[in-house]
Amino acid sequence: MTTPNLNSYMKTQIETATPLQLVVMLYDGAIDNARKAREAIASGDVEAKTRAVDKLLAILGELQSTLDMERGGEISVNLNALYTYFCEQVVTASVKLDPEPLDNVESLLSSIRGAWHEIATRPASPDPTAVGNDPAVAGMSGTSESKRISVRT
Repeated sequence: MTTPNLNSYMKTQIETATPLQLVVMLYDGAIDNARKAREAIASGDVEAKTRAVDKLLAILGELQSTLDMERGGEISVNLNALYTYFCEQVVTASVKLDPEPLDNVESLLSSIRGAWHEIATRPASPDPTAVGNDPAVAGMSGTSESKRISVRT
């Protein structure tokens, strides 16, 4: 697929995704860039490492900015702390050119992504407010690209 077609495909995918699917997509991007950064550090490719680290930190910032600290309670507090920890580990790996901290970040992101994927693929509830009552979802008020979403909907 050519780049213009791929960009069009990605744009359509983002525009048609549910809020929960967007969260999973952000995790997929974070995991992919953690892997790319780790591989770039291991191979000594500073430019590729910089690109991957920049993208990874941007995605983590986006995930962190979607937290609704008022409604999300303890879940939002814990996710906020995890995102901060991830950012610290990514910066440490980047500065020290040490891929090891990225292993832990990638592993934890994969675990959390699995939980979000499970929530996103639950069968639709006959109660349209059911997702909004899920405490795991109430802690998010996500964004992606220029599309503002509310995971509560």
